[in-house]
Amino acid sequence: MTGGQMGKIGNTFYLIGGQRFDGRYNPMGHRTYKQTYTDGIRKFEIQNTKSN
Repeated sequence: MTGGQMGKIGNTFYLIGGQRFDGRYNPMGHRTYKQTYTDGIRKFEIQNTKSN
C-alpha cells in the first residue's frame, strides 16, 4: 500500500486510504502497472516479543 495515512490511538494503529500498486513504475506513462485506490480503514495492533 502507498499513499495512505497512519495514526495511533492508544495501542491501536489505523491505516486510512491509500492505494495498492502492482507492477513496475514507469515515468513515461506506459501501462506497466496497476493501481487500485481504497477508501478503507484498517486497524491493527503490533505485539512486540523479545524473540522477534
